[in-house]
Amino acid sequence: MFGLGVLLQRGLLNRVIGKGPMPPLLITFRLSIILQNVLLLTFSADSRRLTAGPLETLSIRIGGLSLGVLPLLTFAGTVAILIGLKQLMNRTALGRAFRATSDDPVTSELMGIDSKRVYGLALGLALALVAVAGVLFGMRTIFAPPTAPAA
Repeated sequence: MFGLGVLLQRGLLNRVIGKGPMPPLLITFRLSIILQNVLLLTFSADSRRLTAGPLETLSIRIGGLSLGVLPLLTFAGTVAILIGLKQLMNRTALGRAFRATSDDPVTSELMGIDSKRVYGLALGLALALVAVAGVLFGMRTIFAPPTAPAA
């Protein structure tokens, strides 16, 4: 998913950066419609879910409290991802480039940061995190394609 995000940014969205807010908005809207229809054709409109095997019903008893293992793993994974993102943003040159480009792309270009590369990496990172969230969400609930736009 990371690579797909970088390719989408470099192939489509970088071409319309700086031409106002409407062109990127229209491109992403069109992409969402295309993606939804491709997924409906590929997987049909039936509701589906991801199975987590024995993790779905496994629980840990702590005193009088019973905690599900899958929600605990989901929570721990989410916390680990957030800590990793915080470390990325605060302690790396890439994090500083993300912040500089989001604050002022023109000035960051003057300082030697390739803003289009940074945009590509940001979209790649965002799609990778969305993929992780989708898997975790899919193990907890169902995917119902007909209700996707309303969700």
